[in-house]
Amino acid sequence: MKRPRRGSDLGDLGIITDGSLLIRDGIVIEAGSTRRVENLAAARGAIEINAAGRVVMPGFVDSHTHLVFPPPSDKAQRQDALRANRSSTTRRLQGMARSWFDAMARHGTTTSEVKTGCYPDLVAELKLLRVLLALRIEPLDIIPSFLLNLPSGAALNYVDHLCRTFLPAIRSRGMIRFADVAWEEGPAALRYLESAREMGLPRKVHAAGTASGAIEAAVRYRAVSVDHIETASLRDADLLAGSSTIATLLPGGGCGGKRFAPRGC
Repeated sequence: MKRPRRGSDLGDLGIITDGSLLIRDGIVIEAGSTRRVENLAAARGAIEINAAGRVVMPGFVDSHTHLVFPPPSDKAQRQDALRANRSSTTRRLQGMARSWFDAMARHGTTTSEVKTGCYPDLVAELKLLRVLLALRIEPLDIIPSFLLNLPSGAALNYVDHLCRTFLPAIRSRGMIRFADVAWEEGPAALRYLESAREMGLPRKVHAAGTASGAIEAAVRYRAVSVDHIETASLRDADLLAGSSTIATLLPGGGCGGKRFAPRGC
């Protein structure tokens, strides 16, 4: 299938009878029947591994985690995390994070996005990012994202200060891959996304379950993804369908509510 799968097509597993994979440097470069793959010029000299009765599949990519810092919705946990960050040594923080990453690797995860968010405490943020940087050589690839938690009704000068000082300080060190924002309707979130774009930082939008304005902003600022989407209007779905922005659904996040992502979206 050459197009994205939607609706009932998602149930098609694409099973190939007597199939083979050609893998080079950990990347699947060909998939098909054994006879066709074996006859490829690229397969000459390949090492054959008999995986009969087993499953060969790409590793899991976990594109949305709060492994080392709490979600923006829990203010008390955020304050506790900041205090723990300040009082803990880098070695202790690394040990805690490594145990979680090791568990993820054992269950098949090979890449994990990890959100930080210590603003306005630059010292705490840099400590956390150094921990993640040191762990990039561990069992899985770690992709740090700085998640800005906007106070309700945040003024533009709040975001302007962050974009003049805090964000350039962590960007210049090459310590973050994405600039993320906990969505709040209003000019502050838009100013942040615009500043991140001007800095050349890929954007993400953390919608926290509500799509009101979040999808439109994500598409407008060409965000890589709009996350934590449990509901969306038909207009929002059309906006996403015509863009390169990915909708990240978190099925477990909606278990406590009454609205869920529609089937087949």
